[in-house]
Amino acid sequence: MVIFHNLIVSSIGCSCINQFQIEDFFLNNPDSYIEKGVFDYIIISPQSTIDLFKSINRYQQVFEDINNYEILKKKLFHKHFECLYFWHEKYIFNEFDLKKTILNIKKKIANINPVPGMNHLLIWSNIQPNLKIMMEGIGQDYNNFILTEQLYRSLKEQTKLLYGENSRLIFISREQDVQGGLVSNSDVHIIELERSLDFRGEKKLFFNIINSYINQKS
Repeated sequence: MVIFHNLIVSSIGCSCINQFQIEDFFLNNPDSYIEKGVFDYIIISPQSTIDLFKSINRYQQVFEDINNYEILKKKLFHKHFECLYFWHEKYIFNEFDLKKTILNIKKKIANINPVPGMNHLLIWSNIQPNLKIMMEGIGQDYNNFILTEQLYRSLKEQTKLLYGENSRLIFISREQDVQGGLVSNSDVHIIELERSLDFRGEKKLFFNIINSYINQKS
């Protein structure tokens, strides 16, 4: 997540490209700074984002219990959710390492909570070029990452409940990765990004989308 004046710009899934693009947008901007958030570098299905928001009030039970975690294909997986991988948490060789990692996750989870007096711009995307390739490589069903109308409504509902009516949630996807009727919605932005092994996307990929919101607020 990045904090800019009274605005917090943060990812709510599905993958790391959001944080890369948010940081790129604010690069060299002296009025912004990076704050670690749990969504920054994870892989999470939209249903798991919804379930995570619903579990915030009992996060100690959900996220501190070491039995909820498992190493799958060398990646840290949270068994409480449909698909939640802490993709960049590394060097977990034993229980001691895992406990240290869980402490770090706990600190990031705390940053999900809304900050009084701040506006929230939330970005959800399933556009990362290698997302489908990665998920199929670890045995996850990529269909769980398609934005359906039900998931769209639930994500909007949960973000409003958590961050208030003044929060703004925007969606970025390929046309083939959203349910047909959603492509005409003003908060759904279509970028036809080719699938590849890349994970960052090209520079300034989200620039115009984020900039349009910043200009509305200025």
